[in-house]
Amino acid sequence: MTVFVTNFLYTGKLKWLASLQIIQHLYYFFTWDKSFLAKKIIDWSSLDWFSSYKKGNLELDSILGTAFDIVVHIINAFILAQYLSITETIVGVLIAQGGSYCLLFSSKYAWSNPNHMPKWVHKRINPIAPRSG
Repeated sequence: MTVFVTNFLYTGKLKWLASLQIIQHLYYFFTWDKSFLAKKIIDWSSLDWFSSYKKGNLELDSILGTAFDIVVHIINAFILAQYLSITETIVGVLIAQGGSYCLLFSSKYAWSNPNHMPKWVHKRINPIAPRSG
């Protein structure tokens, strides 16, 4: 949503890049826990990766897809910073950093710590089984 607002409504820049990223996200949204690629991303980006049979594998497509997503957000942050004063930029970064910290390090959420995961997360871990054939 932030990519759409930034690129289409606010700045009008890099609509092609935003479109690619939005298409990528819509694919995963509509095929979540159904398609092979979505299940692969669920496994790769979750805490149960530490117990996955693929842990030692180089998942280049997952790495490149995640890198693409990060680069899109970095580019948009840079573009947005050009529209804001230094004070607005600093306040925005502090709010984003604080929100990220609260989300990532809260014991209520799945990403808190792979060694001390909440019971509600542990009972839902279901690594993808190796493909046969």
